[in-house]
Amino acid sequence: ARPLDGLWEIAALPPGQALEPADLGAVQPQWIACDGPMPAAAALRAAGRWGTDEAREFGAEDWWYRCHFVLPDDGSPFTLRFEGLATVADVWLNGQHILHSENMFVAHAVRIERGLPGSNDLVLRFHALSPLLAVKRPRPRWRTRLVSHQALRWYRTSLLGRIPAWCPPVAPVGPWRPIVIETGSLVVDRADINATIDGDDGFVRFSLRATHSSSGTVEGTFTVGAHDVPLTCESMPGGSCLLTGVVRVARPNLWWPHTHGSPSLYRASASIKAGGIVETIDLDRIGFRTIEVDRGADGKGFGLVVNGTPLFCRGACWTPLDLARLCTNPAEYRSALEQLRSAGMNMVRVGGTMTYETEVFHDLCDELGILVWQDL
Repeated sequence: ARPLDGLWEIAALPPGQALEPADLGAVQPQWIACDGPMPAAAALRAAGRWGTDEAREFGAEDWWYRCHFVLPDDGSPFTLRFEGLATVADVWLNGQHILHSENMFVAHAVRIERGLPGSNDLVLRFHALSPLLAVKRPRPRWRTRLVSHQALRWYRTSLLGRIPAWCPPVAPVGPWRPIVIETGSLVVDRADINATIDGDDGFVRFSLRATHSSSGTVEGTFTVGAHDVPLTCESMPGGSCLLTGVVRVARPNLWWPHTHGSPSLYRASASIKAGGIVETIDLDRIGFRTIEVDRGADGKGFGLVVNGTPLFCRGACWTPLDLARLCTNPAEYRSALEQLRSAGMNMVRVGGTMTYETEVFHDLCDELGILVWQDL
């Protein structure tokens, strides 16, 4: 997998002025160069067209993105993975509609069976949300003073930038998470890891559902730290296979919040062999710990018990470090979370009015011994 490199551009149009890429030639939008997929606010800021102190209703316009990219000449299949599109979006590849999305928080993988050798064009349209909010719907049972528009309840999008007087009105519009292209003979549809403790030992259950373009058997190995086991392969409908395995780690070092011990982690990976080709999948790091809720003697309390030890939770609410991009580089994540740890905090809360954070954020919290309270 790699980021979808190419010539990226962005343009704004009045709602509904163009419905598909074929309409863009007639309206001739003003295209602005964009350094990869990013929210509209971040793209305009980078181009010097907007600043956070300037009022702009990003949800009042249709935002169009286009990317001109080049594929190898072999025309082999590939997968386009969209990690997050805010919010109502349509996607075309070489003029063919390949995706419609109405949920900012859902990732999509689109398998393209045959790419065009050489030049390809990806076009995305993000519908103006303001006209959609104006559509009459049933009255809510209760009205909230939190948001600027009651109809936001009908759309799976962040309230960030849509809470008056709380932060600048930088509503997320556009690709707010990476768009990547995946090539190769092995296509991984899903991978799950579950680490548990039974007695003194740790057990890591692993399953991976994949499709391979070559014929023959598929086999593999699952590794946690210095322990590995062969994977069991089960054929699935559609030519895919399910690989499963369980690793036992005797008396593992436990993961602790940094206020109570060391946040021990183990590296995990899977090696898959099919058609004479071996591919290694890095599964990051995992930890072993138990966590329980203590309701107290009267059953009305709420406390957390980690590895059998009651935990006093102290921390803060997390806000994205960059309101325009909704993410930042690993160094800035590390700096902010190390400050949080140095202040003696062992928990950070990601509020339901924000966005889901990146893998980098969660990996650093694992490494630094910080629990994450995730609102849903």
